[in-house]
This record gives sequence, structure tokens and C-alpha cells, in this order.
Amino acid sequence: ISLISTFWTSLLHNKAHENLFEQSAGDGVPQSSPSSQSNLSHLHFCLENLEDGTHHCGAQKCLLPLKHDKRIGYLVANSFAPGLSLRMQQAYNMSLEIIEMQYGMEHVYIAAPHEEEIDNNFREWLWNNRTTGYNGQKQLARFPRNKVTVQAVEIIPSNESILFGCERPRLLDGVHQLVRLYTPENMKGIDLDSLAVKVSSQFSKLHQLMEDYPCLFDDFQIFLTRSGRLVHMDVDRCFSRSAIYRGETKEKPLCVPLLKYFESKVLEHIAHLSNFFKDNQQSKHTH
Repeated sequence: ISLISTFWTSLLHNKAHENLFEQSAGDGVPQSSPSSQSNLSHLHFCLENLEDGTHHCGAQKCLLPLKHDKRIGYLVANSFAPGLSLRMQQAYNMSLEIIEMQYGMEHVYIAAPHEEEIDNNFREWLWNNRTTGYNGQKQLARFPRNKVTVQAVEIIPSNESILFGCERPRLLDGVHQLVRLYTPENMKGIDLDSLAVKVSSQFSKLHQLMEDYPCLFDDFQIFLTRSGRLVHMDVDRCFSRSAIYRGETKEKPLCVPLLKYFESKVLEHIAHLSNFFKDNQQSKHTH
């Protein structure tokens, strides 16, 4: 059964094609829709459209990729979890009105969250196929009733991006992943000077945004893509009761220098690649 309204279909279609189908191929995203724009049935939130097998869950939400277009998925949360649906809506509003419109940055959200009724088979599938990619996480999102809050999101390909944050293990892992993200093979022919300018601009916007909205420092995580995009996620963390206090007083003093360090390592790696290509070019001319 289809659980998506005409309004939701239209909104999902417009945002998905703006943010996904017009991105450069550098992020592994085709520049045109993979299927006819007039047939959107493969985007509907229904069990038969979701990828089979286990799905990754956090403590409150699960991510369900679409079967036929894994660049798009749904965040699914228990509608009865206290305050969660409201925080998801607030996060969408902040992402659209502040992160995107005021600061010119990107986020994973394709459309606003909304509630859906699911049948028992769907709920059982949700419950039985939960897993996690987070080490040591014991609590997973729960779905005790047949009403869920769902939100369409862009899924950033893991082979085209790095997810980094201010926790030292995740930050250091992000630094190590730069070697995988930016290799001579996949950066050949790329204007690395322009890429460095884009990365610097993205981080400049990020520093200013987080200075103005310190709640974002709380449990901070963000994607860096191969094309230099910084893409925000989990913005609902800004609306927990203690996010502003933790972000401003606890996380900010630790996070600011770590973000600057990570930025410097990205630019250093891009500069190293640029020198590598220039040396190779000179060597060819010499011989």
C-alpha cells in the first residue's frame, strides 16, 4: 500500500531533484534522475520500497534506504517518544531557514517529517531488523505502536564521503580517511585549487554558524564529501533540553580547535595531491 500523500510526493520530488539529481558526479550522484520523473511510486514510504535486510538505528531513529534509489532513505522514529516528533520538525525548520537559507550550507533533509500509520507486518519488520553501526551502543530505537514519524533524507554515499565529529576517535578516524577519500586515481582531472577554495569557504561558514548556534556543538557530526560539500545531519540534537548548555560550556572549547585542525589536514592533503600532479606533469615534460 502507498502511505504517501500527493502533497508529500510533490515536496519529496522537488527537493530530491534539487539536492540530489543536480549535484556533480563527484559525489557519486548522477546529474539526472535514474527513472522517469513522472513515476514516483519507487519513492513512496511503504514496506515493498525499502531495502531488505537489517537497517541501522540510533537510540531514537532508524535509517531505511529505498530499494531502487539508495541515495534517498527515510528516518523513522517512534511517534510516541516524548518530544521527538517536535524536535524533528524543529530540526527541519532550522536546517531550511538557518543552515540553508541564512548560511548557504547543506543538510540531509529532503522534506519535513510527518506521521504515518503502519500495519503490524511493517512494525514487526522494523522491530526485528534493527542493528547499529555505533560501537558500544546498547539502546536501539523502539517501535511499540503502529504510528511512526518519517522523514525523507539524502543518503551520503560512504565511499564518497567522511563522517567526522569532535569526539577524538571519530575526528582522528576522519583524518585517516582522507587518504581514502582523496586519492590520485579519483582526483585526476579535478581542479584542486578550486576544491581548496570551496573547502575553506565551507569551513568558514561552519565556524560562523556554530559560533552563532552553539547547540550544534553538542554531539557534533557532519559529512565532508569528495567534492568539498559539508552536509549537516542530526540537527534535532539542538533541541534537547540541555543542548545549548552542553554545546556552549562543555563541547565548544574542545570542538573549535579540533575543527580547525581537521580543516587544516583536509587542505594539507589537497595541497599534497596538487603538488603530486604538478611533479608528475613536470616529470613527463622532462622525459
